[in-house]
Amino acid sequence: MNKNLLCGKILIILSHRRFFDKEKKKRERKKQDCRIVDFYYVLEYFFQCNDNANVYYYNAENAEGKITNDGIINGLNWMVKNSVKKVNISLSNKKKYLELEKWIDEHKDTIKVFASYNNVHNTNDYPAMFKNVYASGTDSNIDYKSIDFHYRSNRIVMCHGLKRIMLYRGNSFLSVYSMMKN
Repeated sequence: MNKNLLCGKILIILSHRRFFDKEKKKRERKKQDCRIVDFYYVLEYFFQCNDNANVYYYNAENAEGKITNDGIINGLNWMVKNSVKKVNISLSNKKKYLELEKWIDEHKDTIKVFASYNNVHNTNDYPAMFKNVYASGTDSNIDYKSIDFHYRSNRIVMCHGLKRIMLYRGNSFLSVYSMMKN
């Protein structure tokens, strides 16, 4: 694999939560915790390909645990100040936030934003649908933009060591993969 796959720094915004309400079932907690661990395994694997890459985590949640438009924009501003070149925003929303779209448009030459389509059949999915976001997805009914990545499947097979092969599935993984390819 190309050791210069990434040039510069990368920042990852995750929407996956580590903590759950006490009323949630243990099974749901275990499933979500496994998904977080899987996501980090995928990142670890990809970032082994480039010694110069830095991975950052920015929590866009407010005090109530909700991801806000202001939180995302604050994170993006932090990235620009710290010379981050690419960002994966691992979240999806049906509401179009004009301030976020404007920020991404104004900074399109400074930072590349990647996201995934988590929808089906062309329903609203932001920030993936924003004009200057590099989005990835698998559904053939989505009207992909010219800069988007359309995959046949959201399954990624990776080798960990010589004997361990793992299968990861999910559009958030595709978004990270697309970021690495670009």
